[in-house]
Amino acid sequence: MDRTLLQLNNNNTNTTINDGNEDNDKTRTIGLIFAISTLSYLLFTPLAGVLGDKCSGSNSSNGGGRSRNKRYMVVMIGVLLLAGGLCSFWVMGHGWFGLIIGLIGIGIGMAFIDAPVAALLADIMDVRGHR
Repeated sequence: MDRTLLQLNNNNTNTTINDGNEDNDKTRTIGLIFAISTLSYLLFTPLAGVLGDKCSGSNSSNGGGRSRNKRYMVVMIGVLLLAGGLCSFWVMGHGWFGLIIGLIGIGIGMAFIDAPVAALLADIMDVRGHR
């Protein structure tokens, strides 16, 4: 009887250990998948910031006159990239490739939205504050 209890106890321990390893592997896989989106955001934020600064329209070489702010275009590019990333989930199916491409598109789109929006908001408030 003691041997039977010992064998049952060992079987339950092995099952629990295996389930724990599978959960750790799933958690690690989910973390790596979402790291793709974060890394693409991290890599493309400086590019989006530079484009937002170049499209600001506030150069001192234009004689101090107002020119049209084109930061909206950078934000619209970000919205289109974000929408493309979300649509790639549906277009490419439910495989790994579609998931990875979609998350990269979402990360790049968020970079192109987040980087110039703060400066765009400051420009909007500056223009409305002078009226």
